[in-house]
Amino acid sequence: MRTDQFDISEDNGIGGKKSMQNPVMIIGMHRSGTSMITRLLEDLGLYVGWKKEDNHESSMFHRVNDWILDQCSATWDNPAPARFLQEDGVFMLVKDYVYQLLSSPKVIEFLGVRDFLRYRSLMNLPNPWGWKDPRSTYTLPVWKAIFPEARIVHVMRHGVDVAQSLRVRHTRVLQKEIAQYPDRKALYRILHKRGRFCDSVRCLTLEGGFSLWEEYVNEARKHIVAAGANGYEIRYEDFISEPETALRRLADFCGISSDRDGIEQVLGKIRRDRTFAYREDPELSQYAITVAERLFVYGY
Repeated sequence: MRTDQFDISEDNGIGGKKSMQNPVMIIGMHRSGTSMITRLLEDLGLYVGWKKEDNHESSMFHRVNDWILDQCSATWDNPAPARFLQEDGVFMLVKDYVYQLLSSPKVIEFLGVRDFLRYRSLMNLPNPWGWKDPRSTYTLPVWKAIFPEARIVHVMRHGVDVAQSLRVRHTRVLQKEIAQYPDRKALYRILHKRGRFCDSVRCLTLEGGFSLWEEYVNEARKHIVAAGANGYEIRYEDFISEPETALRRLADFCGISSDRDGIEQVLGKIRRDRTFAYREDPELSQYAITVAERLFVYGY
C-alpha cells in the first residue's frame, strides 16, 4: 500500500508552525524511579495530567500507548515487536490517528474540564507539561513524529534492583491468585476468567526482569543520543546521592522555574533506602556477580 494515498501533512506536529510548549516525556525501564522523578517535577510545576493512574501516569497517554503497542502485538514486557511500527504504511496511519486524537476534545481526559475550557488544546498550555510512561521508550517514534522538539528524560536504575523489584511485585500477584483459585475454581466452569494469573511470567525470574531491563535501557539510550540537546539521562542512584543538585538541573532541562525553597520542599518525598539494595541480599549479590559484564556495559 502506498503511503501517498493518505492526506497526511508533513507538518503534522501538534501546533504545526505555532509557538507552543513542547512536552517532556519521561521514559525508562519500569521500577527505575520514573514515578518518583515525575512526582517531584510535578510538585515543581510540570503539568502531567488531570487524571492519572496509580503509578502517576497520565490515564490518557497510558491508554494511547496501550493502543499503539497493540498495533504490533507488543506488550510492556515483550516490547520488541514495536520495531515493526516503522513499516511506513502502518506508522503513518498510527501517527495520524494519534494526532487526530490529541487534536480532539478527548484531551479533556488529560486537561480536565476546567483547563480544557480555558485552553481547549495542548498547544495552548502556557507552562511546561508532559507525561511519564515507561512504555513510551518503545512508542517514542510516534510521539517524536508529532512532537519533534519534545524533551526526553531517561531515568535508569541498577538492573539487579529493577529485576528484584519486578520479581517481588509479580510474585505477590501470582501468590494471591494461587490462594484465591480454589474458591473460584467452580465459578470458572461457568464464567471465563478475566485477566491473567500473573501480570508478567517473564518477570517472575531475575533473569527475565534483568534481560527486559537491558532491552529498555538499550532502546532509551538510542533515543537520548538521537535527541541531542533535547535528551537528558540520569541514574537513579546519582539522583539520590545528590538530590538537590540533580533536581535543579533536571528542572532547568524541563523548563521549570525553581528556587531553593521550592526544591527543598519536595526533597522530603525522596526515599533514600532503595539504592543498590541488592547488596544487602546474598542471592542478589551473587546474581550481580554473574551478570557483572552485562552491568558494566551500562556503567554499573
